[in-house]
Amino acid sequence: LASFFERHIYIEIIIGELINAFLVAAVTEELTKYLVYRCVVHPDLMVDEDWLDDNDEVVSADIEIASQHQRQSIAADARDYCGRAACITIAMVCTAVGLACAENVVYVYLAGGTRVEEEIVVLLARSIFPIHALCAAIQSIGVIKRDVERDDTMHLGRITLPAILLHGFFDAVLMIMGVLEELWNAGNFFFDSMAWVTIVVIISAGVIWYYRENRDQKERLLDMQKKREFHEASERGYVAGVL
Repeated sequence: LASFFERHIYIEIIIGELINAFLVAAVTEELTKYLVYRCVVHPDLMVDEDWLDDNDEVVSADIEIASQHQRQSIAADARDYCGRAACITIAMVCTAVGLACAENVVYVYLAGGTRVEEEIVVLLARSIFPIHALCAAIQSIGVIKRDVERDDTMHLGRITLPAILLHGFFDAVLMIMGVLEELWNAGNFFFDSMAWVTIVVIISAGVIWYYRENRDQKERLLDMQKKREFHEASERGYVAGVL
């Protein structure tokens, strides 16, 4: 086995890049984004009426809700399932954009060269494909299933796995193309073209997956909303009849 890898050193290097892309970069960054989102405390995300009733002290201390009117407004938002889902998606994407901003600054100053023109090129190249924001939106599908649709089967692994796979393939293409370019001493145009085409395909697949999942999820949320409104209307009618 050792002699095989000595004769085919590029296979060992590619395996190492795949491990780096999936297990180091993708897993670390996607888990970081998810955990940072979990640390967000904001009224738009606290729309569970039972949670508000059980955590008055936390609400008052962390969110500074000054009046009962504000508290009732937050509880009213809980009736809109699509609104709750949108709040989760926006919060997760904002978290991802913050991470992407910090990462881009590091890449620009460490890998962007010594000239301003080179730094701008690196920044623009990294800004064309919003992989972090897309992966966060994909994660939000699972979080909404768990927190809004009350799907108890959605745990950390199922929430983050689709985003990890997409992010891993994205990074793997960039890393492997760079390695092959150095090993084969090939021209930049061929490998750059292959990398760009493959990345476009990966990003497009992620966008299509998110669009389809988001569309189906919205239909389920609207159905839940209709059932809840019907139930509330039935209860109000029953109370009115009793009175």
